[in-house]
Amino acid sequence: MKKIKILLFPLLFLTSFYCGGQTVLLKYEEATEPLYDKGPNQKKFVQGFIKFGFVTPPDKDNAKIIYGKSVNIGFGLKKKFKVSPIYSLGWQLEFDYMVYKFKNEPANTAPVGAEIDIRRFDVYSIRIGWFNRFNFDHHRGNFLGTYLDLGIDGAFAYTMKEVYKYDTGYGKAVTKVDNLDYINSFQSEVFAKLGYSRISFWAKYRLTDLLEKDSGKPELPRISAGIELGIY
Repeated sequence: MKKIKILLFPLLFLTSFYCGGQTVLLKYEEATEPLYDKGPNQKKFVQGFIKFGFVTPPDKDNAKIIYGKSVNIGFGLKKKFKVSPIYSLGWQLEFDYMVYKFKNEPANTAPVGAEIDIRRFDVYSIRIGWFNRFNFDHHRGNFLGTYLDLGIDGAFAYTMKEVYKYDTGYGKAVTKVDNLDYINSFQSEVFAKLGYSRISFWAKYRLTDLLEKDSGKPELPRISAGIELGIY
């Protein structure tokens, strides 16, 4: 929980740093529209973003995930390069937190031998990605408009750990197990985002395995989806 708070603090700072207003043009006239030096529809544009989403089925190899409590949180920066009114390309840098929560079963015990109340798998990673953007309203003025992003990223998972919460008989306790020897630290995903202005809906699919094939553990779900807020 402490790491989640540490992760969310930069998000609040980034949000408060700059949330400038934006003029939405209901009718765009090229002849009368002033020239802009900067803004969402210029040759280059940098923005921040925060995202929140959920892990989704399918539950491969009966991993027994609790959907609705397994979440994905992230924040970062992206830079877009406008090629034409309908096409742009760009890159993004993201700090990402993924938590998989497992269903509780009577046979599950913590490493200390106590019956567990909560078991989860946490993944903290830094990701760099590339995307293609397709705009659907090319007469939009200095405004992001409606767009579709299609991209791919690579990631380094700098922390992966199992977390157990259980009752000792004297109170609640937490055991965290890291430096796991059955994980793959390097990851890759493909993603899509359908957006309008600052809001977009995203979905992503992990191409690589989180766990080694000979670990004896079921591979974790590959798909997650949610909402993203642009900050500029």
